[in-house]
Amino acid sequence: MTTTDPTTPDHEGPGGIEEQHADIRKVLLALDESTHLADVLAVLRRLRGVLVPHFAAEERPGGLYESVLAGAPRIAGQLDRLLAEHTELLIELDDVLDEIQTCLTGPVARIMRRTQGLKERLSLHEEAEGEVVAEALYQDLGCGD
Repeated sequence: MTTTDPTTPDHEGPGGIEEQHADIRKVLLALDESTHLADVLAVLRRLRGVLVPHFAAEERPGGLYESVLAGAPRIAGQLDRLLAEHTELLIELDDVLDEIQTCLTGPVARIMRRTQGLKERLSLHEEAEGEVVAEALYQDLGCGD
């Protein structure tokens, strides 16, 4: 049975549309707060996990779109555009996920390896420098036994 009331059980309660919208807003806020690429990747994966069932719930027979359309057929064009946008948004999200993954396993991973190598080299340099100074102080300057 199709209804025009978006507060019916088809749209509310555990996993309902309103709860899903709240979840999406939370994930989008987490995305705003993510400053590291690996964190952005994790949040976008979480977003995808929220969007897929959300879009499916809106699109299913008796879902939000069908219910709204039944009560307001004049907005059919707008609803059609929003439905089409679901696919476009998921495609774009998948593209961004792929791009981040490629970046993390390519250029970022390369930079991290180089940074680690530089850190190790600097550590060895500092250690050698300390040994040379200690040798000079304790042996050549007579500060030792």
